[in-house]
Amino acid sequence: MKNKHVVGALCVAVGALAAGCASVDVAQKLNGQQLTQSGTSIAHLNGSNWGIYWLKIIPIFTGSTDHPGQQLAFKDTVRLDTVVDMTTASSKALGATKTTDLQSHETSVLVFPLPPFLFWYKAVEVSGNAIK
Repeated sequence: MKNKHVVGALCVAVGALAAGCASVDVAQKLNGQQLTQSGTSIAHLNGSNWGIYWLKIIPIFTGSTDHPGQQLAFKDTVRLDTVVDMTTASSKALGATKTTDLQSHETSVLVFPLPPFLFWYKAVEVSGNAIK
């Protein structure tokens, strides 16, 4: 029984390493619609980052918000401020002067509840509109 728990914990860790944890998705096909009443709409952005934490506070594997698609070990990047920074940087790279209507969502879920393997999945998602 104990071996099954160790194997389960290793599967969670390997799964975290195999995935790109941070990303910004861009929707530029707006069908001629404006996203705000003033300014020119460029795109709608959705930035997300997730990671695996031990005891909900110690990062094990997270996504790099400086280099989306890369993984980091033992760095706490699954935070609202880092995901907002990543999303607004992508907006600026598209030529936007404003990012409007920012909305965020944070999630924490216990994925392996047996001591000492108290692993948590944490995620932060931010969306907004890039406006010129």
